[in-house]
Amino acid sequence: MTAAPRPPVFIHAWWRSSSTYVWAKLRGVESLCCYYEPLHEAIGTLTLDAVRAGPNPAFPRALHHPVTDRNYYAEYQGVLEAGGTGFAKALSYDRYFLRPGEPDAALERYLGRLIGISAERGNRAVLCFCRSPLRSAWMRQRFGGLHLALLRSPRDQWGSFLEQRGLGRPYFVSGLVAIAAKLGARFPHAFAHLSCRLPDRRSRAYSPDELRHFHGVAKTLGDYNLYALFVLVWLASALQSLGVAEIVLDSDRLSGDAAARARAAARLAAEGLPADFSDCAAPRHPDLPLNPEALDSIEAAAARALACNARELVVADEAKIEPLLEELSPASREILRRALDELRRG
Repeated sequence: MTAAPRPPVFIHAWWRSSSTYVWAKLRGVESLCCYYEPLHEAIGTLTLDAVRAGPNPAFPRALHHPVTDRNYYAEYQGVLEAGGTGFAKALSYDRYFLRPGEPDAALERYLGRLIGISAERGNRAVLCFCRSPLRSAWMRQRFGGLHLALLRSPRDQWGSFLEQRGLGRPYFVSGLVAIAAKLGARFPHAFAHLSCRLPDRRSRAYSPDELRHFHGVAKTLGDYNLYALFVLVWLASALQSLGVAEIVLDSDRLSGDAAARARAAARLAAEGLPADFSDCAAPRHPDLPLNPEALDSIEAAAARALACNARELVVADEAKIEPLLEELSPASREILRRALDELRRG
């Protein structure tokens, strides 16, 4: 008798945090079905011809992603052959934040379909997200499974956003504004500490036209306000994903700390997820358009906001998170500790 696949794996990350690198490492394990970015808006237009096509090497190179021997979405072939993905574009951003206990039948049905079809084929589902951290507690409650939090220091991650923008790819900065607008529509006070005003996008699903709209909005906000939006979302995302995680991966430490690489590999191997991180090399981005004093001020304001006007964005097991901070780079550890201190005082 064939053993039942092990419980699904949820990897919670945000853009430019080495999530594609980790996904590509696990994708080589035969017993796993590693879904690339299950909440990517492009999944709604996937076809069998598209997922069967070979990889486009220009795409990963432009994004500093690993070059793979298969289409990024090849794992969705089985789902498409079984009648379609069941994905709706509204799943990407319209309900970007979910508390445990909130209903979202469409998301539950979609993720359950991915997990179920891989299980039917004898594979363990690995869902490597870039849009899940503020729904990670919801996913844990609905599906159980093994949860990983993948983080990168906020300044280097933000620097990667800006690098891509400078290369003519404003997707990540525009997407940040879209996320903030969706969150602000639900929680009107969350960004009240900022001087900028976000557009109200209460009901529109993410689309190419909306992406262009938010690119235009991003241009008007300026780098100070954009980093302020980024840090607030980064903190709320990190707190929630750490609170549900059994394993924490920090791309900065994987890149520069051999002992951290060994610990991470051992923990993953113990869960049936062998991965070699010896070539991890998340680049640093020390040259940001804001000076260190401005960056410090923005980060401190975001930590304070989470304890007052943005408190609704926080779903966090503070007692569980505290010891996990030791798994993170000093930069990530410091800003998260500051946020936890503000939450305790607040």
